[in-house]
Amino acid sequence: MTAIGPETRFAGRSPVPQAFTALQSPSGNRRHPRVRLSARLEMAGDVYAVRDWSLGGAALDENGPPARPGDLLNARLLIGDPNVLAAVQLRARILRVRDGRAVACEFCDMAAEDSRLLDQLTQIWLGGRDVVTVPAALPAPPGAVPGRRLPGLRMPRLGLPALLALGFGLLLLGGGWVASQRMAVYSDFAAVAQPMRVLRAPQAGNLPPLELRPGTALRQGQALVALAPVVPPQVQADLAPRLQAAEARLRELEEERAQARAGFETFRLRSEATLRAAVAARQLSERQVATQERILQRFEALARHGILSQVRADQEEVLLLTLRRGLAEAQSAEAAARHGLNDALGGRFTSDGRPTQRSPEDIEREARGVVATRDELRSTLAGLTAPVPLRSPCDCTVVQVTSAGGAFVSEGEVLLGLAERGASGPVEIDALVPSGRMAFLRQGQAVRVQMAGSPDPVTGRIAAMNLNAENAGRIGLPDNLRSLKPYGLVTVALDAPAAGRTGTPALLVAPISIRLLLQQLPGLSWFVTEGRGAAAPHLA
Repeated sequence: MTAIGPETRFAGRSPVPQAFTALQSPSGNRRHPRVRLSARLEMAGDVYAVRDWSLGGAALDENGPPARPGDLLNARLLIGDPNVLAAVQLRARILRVRDGRAVACEFCDMAAEDSRLLDQLTQIWLGGRDVVTVPAALPAPPGAVPGRRLPGLRMPRLGLPALLALGFGLLLLGGGWVASQRMAVYSDFAAVAQPMRVLRAPQAGNLPPLELRPGTALRQGQALVALAPVVPPQVQADLAPRLQAAEARLRELEEERAQARAGFETFRLRSEATLRAAVAARQLSERQVATQERILQRFEALARHGILSQVRADQEEVLLLTLRRGLAEAQSAEAAARHGLNDALGGRFTSDGRPTQRSPEDIEREARGVVATRDELRSTLAGLTAPVPLRSPCDCTVVQVTSAGGAFVSEGEVLLGLAERGASGPVEIDALVPSGRMAFLRQGQAVRVQMAGSPDPVTGRIAAMNLNAENAGRIGLPDNLRSLKPYGLVTVALDAPAAGRTGTPALLVAPISIRLLLQQLPGLSWFVTEGRGAAAPHLA
């Protein structure tokens, strides 16, 4: 159960004071008077608005959870909206359902003190009062005399040592607050800074002399110098023999192709001659067959008239059959000769229908593959030895030349340090703060920065802190200042753009908060950090 606040006003109170006497309506269906005090009913994992409620149950202002009449659900009655004035844990038995959702329920299994609280709230509402105090609303303790006021809270008496300790603590807190308003951490050196972009060697090679000096302005894509790559010995030892082998194989294929062409020409001429002879033999056989057919017809006619014997006619018929077999052989020989000529014309060397050697076309196909391999090796070698132009990656200014050129450089070696012109993002300040004062700073702390030549300071926040003040790839703050004494590096992001180029001197002023001040006092750091859960300053 959640108690009512010290003094609470109820919205929706009864307009006319009513005596809380009737516990049952005239119809006998309602045992407790209804109260239209704003309330919500939490059950089945959701919260539903209550139209009115009483000590015995509630009617929902909207469809409730899916349920059936008689279902018993765990619920909690929240009185007050939007601020919860009281919360009563109970069980709700569903009385009425509409479209499968509960619309009215009965309160069950409610604790005695919760019943007394709801009874008192009902009487307050029916009485027309809108101000309720805690002693009047909470259940009376056992043994209390009716009509007698409950004793209020009393301030315990403090002894003199406790009062002195309390006064000393208040004085210490007040003094710390005043000191925090006047104390601040100042930087020894500070300047406008930004990340430095570097130009590296894309691969190993010989770098010509660079005609660049700090302060030289460069355009994006501007050609600076051409790097002459050096082919590694192991790569040279792998590619050179392969290139030589490809060129030797090409020479062999050229000789083989010349021999194949000469042999092919001879084979073609021989195939043509064979075909001509076969055609001539076939034509001769055809004429002989035609002549013999006429002779046979004449002899058969004479035999029928009895001029010649039938035996003589049969002999001529046998001769005709022999000539026809010869014609068939001549035709077969002609077809074979024609097939051989087609092989010769198609670039195929054959003997008895089987290939005898490679054709010029086969040799040409292999030669094309070897030429492609040779050209690829030559291109690889040319690419490894071709000059590589170095170009400016941005519109920037040269701030550092780490390699003057005229010597061999390794892959990835830094050649130039560049400051980008017109870089987007907040202006940043790098400040050197003595290491002993770094404990009074924290990341995200609001600070002030006074720029050289500017009458008004600008505000910002600490973006990063590092106890190591060495340069980590930024420009603006001279490196020779970082080693003068133990310094910590503080990077501040300004809230608004400020006038000043990279390297413009500045002064960091960081007010010390009372929490950071108390952390440095013996015996109080635990209460400030561990006891209150405050985070310690973040140091990179």
